[in-house]
Amino acid sequence: MKRNGFTLIEIIIVVFMISVLFSVAVPSLLNYLDFGGESHALTEANACVTSAGYLGVMLPNQYSSQDDITYYDVVERAGVPGLVTSLKYEGKTLVSLSYQSSNGYDVLYENQTLTIQKATSIKPTNVTNILAILNRYIDSNNLNSVTNNNASSGRTQALQKLYLEEYGGVFPSLSDTELSYLTEHSYSDSSTPLGWKAMFDANGQLYLAACTRPEQTGAAMSPLIYYNNQYYYHKHSYNSDRATNKWIGEGSFVLNSDWVAL
Repeated sequence: MKRNGFTLIEIIIVVFMISVLFSVAVPSLLNYLDFGGESHALTEANACVTSAGYLGVMLPNQYSSQDDITYYDVVERAGVPGLVTSLKYEGKTLVSLSYQSSNGYDVLYENQTLTIQKATSIKPTNVTNILAILNRYIDSNNLNSVTNNNASSGRTQALQKLYLEEYGGVFPSLSDTELSYLTEHSYSDSSTPLGWKAMFDANGQLYLAACTRPEQTGAAMSPLIYYNNQYYYHKHSYNSDRATNKWIGEGSFVLNSDWVAL
């Protein structure tokens, strides 16, 4: 007699066989994909090692000291989208480097070996890395062509929005050392959280302002700025050794004697 369809036993056997295949194939596929991510991170890190090694050789010709070689110099020469988070030289020789790849891996270069440390989301750790990220946003989105004014469509707010969308809606907080600059100068509003907000000055130069509202775009109320590789605090009108807040508009800042270099 001709039979139509499959019996229940046959269906159960087929389902069982498919589940076995999946149990073997899926972990292998995930491992393959993960290895691909690690390989990408290692490639980026290796480019940074090569870049940093070259810049070290340039000492003391192009750079007067190791401290003059910035993280941004390394990633810019390497042409990678991640972040260098530490550098160490012995003389002209690079001995260690830490890198956070664009796909979220931490890579350590040490003893002439690259090692994957862990998978994480990239978090800027200092003003150098923050500026490196912001400069990439400026270049990749052609923000220098945007009008430098205080409008919601202006260059400052355009850059701020890009940063907030990428990093969870808040600007990065100040380090303990940066906060100590304020406490050492009797800053009275130390309980208010501060975040490094991206700003442009009147000439279109990028700088950072420690803002009392690190989740908002636009102007900044700030007691401290990082401008031209230098920290400045805003001095009180009656006591120049005391830091106080200053309102800073978008695209209007001009460094003057009200700001004291640290």
